[in-house]
Amino acid sequence: GLANGAMIVSLMAISTGLAAVLLWASSPRTGGRGSSSVLREFWAFGWPMSIWSAVSSLMLMDRLLISLVLGPVAAGVYAAVADLVARGVAVVIFPITMYAHPEIMRAWNAGEKRVALRLLWRYLGVLAALVAAVLILVRLFGEWGAQLAIGSGVDPLLLIVATAAPCLWQVALLVHKPMEILGRTGWMAWAIALSAGLSLGLNLWALPVIGILASAIAYLIAAALYIVLVGPIGFGQLRRVEQRLHGRPGQVPGGGAAGS
Repeated sequence: GLANGAMIVSLMAISTGLAAVLLWASSPRTGGRGSSSVLREFWAFGWPMSIWSAVSSLMLMDRLLISLVLGPVAAGVYAAVADLVARGVAVVIFPITMYAHPEIMRAWNAGEKRVALRLLWRYLGVLAALVAAVLILVRLFGEWGAQLAIGSGVDPLLLIVATAAPCLWQVALLVHKPMEILGRTGWMAWAIALSAGLSLGLNLWALPVIGILASAIAYLIAAALYIVLVGPIGFGQLRRVEQRLHGRPGQVPGGGAAGS
């Protein structure tokens, strides 16, 4: 987790430097031919997303914290369980998430705002159904699967919580889509930072008390906090857009065209 975070931070620094050079070179003051407005728009949207990526990766430092507090054996057990369920969740849910993002943005950028909103709610419903199905399957067959894959017994509660956490983070990737569409990436960066800080604090406080279950609970609560921080604001603003659309068809205020 630490190595991945360091790599992402390094790439963020490199991309920041390149963007700064391009902004300087395209400025009329330096004789640049191109306009810097597009680059500035990309910069305003993209630099918070770089922070978002770096901070979200640093949340995987829970393995390091477990190793420091409980020892490498406990860290190994947690990493085995967490990676097993995270990869399983990714196989089932991530394709839906990746398919939903470009579909929603294609509709939004084509001016079909209501279609984009309907797609967003539809895919959230699909994700909710998939998450429920995954949790039921883990409850029924998770211990048997963990025994087969890891070769040792796993606490059923740890298995459920460790599965629910990445599921909720997959949902969060779609819940924050309204913020992304509206260009509120700065708040997204603040939200992920607050969630990561909460996760760190919960790990430091609860690891000595309840063991590796604390890290799974912290990761789950961090996902819930992130959804609470970005969901109501983003969907509230999109709801206002939808209400204006209902009153004045074809007229859409604000709202930028964001990436996938």
